[in-house]
Amino acid sequence: MTSALDAVAPRSAPPAADEEVFFTPAWLEPWARHFAGGATGWIARRRLGLRVLAAPGGAVTDYKTVPEPGLDPGGPWDALVLSDVRERDGRVAALVTAAAAAGCTVVSRPSDVCPYVALAGTWEAFWRARPKKSRYNAERAARKLAAAHGPLALEVCEHERDLPRFFAVARDLYARSKAGRFVSGQFLTETGRRFYDEVAARLLAAGCLDFSVLRAGDRAVAFAFCLRSGSRWYYYIPGYEPELARYSPGTLLLLRILERAFRAGACEFDLLKGDEPYKARWSTGVRTRRRVIVGRPGLRGATALGILVAAHAARERLRASPAVRALLDGVAARGRP
Repeated sequence: MTSALDAVAPRSAPPAADEEVFFTPAWLEPWARHFAGGATGWIARRRLGLRVLAAPGGAVTDYKTVPEPGLDPGGPWDALVLSDVRERDGRVAALVTAAAAAGCTVVSRPSDVCPYVALAGTWEAFWRARPKKSRYNAERAARKLAAAHGPLALEVCEHERDLPRFFAVARDLYARSKAGRFVSGQFLTETGRRFYDEVAARLLAAGCLDFSVLRAGDRAVAFAFCLRSGSRWYYYIPGYEPELARYSPGTLLLLRILERAFRAGACEFDLLKGDEPYKARWSTGVRTRRRVIVGRPGLRGATALGILVAAHAARERLRASPAVRALLDGVAARGRP
């Protein structure tokens, strides 16, 4: 195992069946520049004297995979961590097969779920198939919102020069919708702003960004920062005006984006991680993301594997704890003026 991944993963690892937008240079190069000091391959970390390698992408990347072509990190390693991977990722499957053949220990466990909408047929058929109550509530909310604040209109960013205006609206709505709650994402941090500004420009130029705002009259009531890759759309970062929550403006925008995806000929609308109730109302299926940890043969690999498995299990228990969430929300609320 002294030659790092050369003994575990072949350099000709097959690509994933469907390339994710998160695997493209338009996404990973800005991430590397703003979050990883320019590193685009395996990210090395020291944990209690052990060398752990993680796939690139960090917390802003909803699906990760084996980095390519940088399969050899240069130097020994004790464990590899691949978080947030699809169950049928070809690169990850090749890595796991090669690792097991080399005598490594592999632990693969589900981490969370990603609801999605299979865009089969037409928008009209999809809409008719939704529960009657869900359709009635959405149509009623749209009528009431329009009556109270003006006609509803969808605005989609089509030019790079308009991105600053869309981001100003989105960041204001996002901050307002998260007020008093703990937020671990990067959308409002200084580093995150620079990352999203760059990645939005690159994705827009490549035809892979769908950045939209829903307005009621002159008032912005919801936004969605969505991604596109081939025939797949991703519902990445949404936000809404909390003062108008009774009208469900986020749902009204989501439905308009879904209709656009249908009419654009997309095959899937991925709602990404999280099992929020609103996703269950509109999704047609759920997929599981997995966390794969590989420990090299020997005591160091077994130690690293045990530490990582235990640490991830403890983190998941904390995330699922209502008491911890309430504590974090309380800290966030006290930290606001």
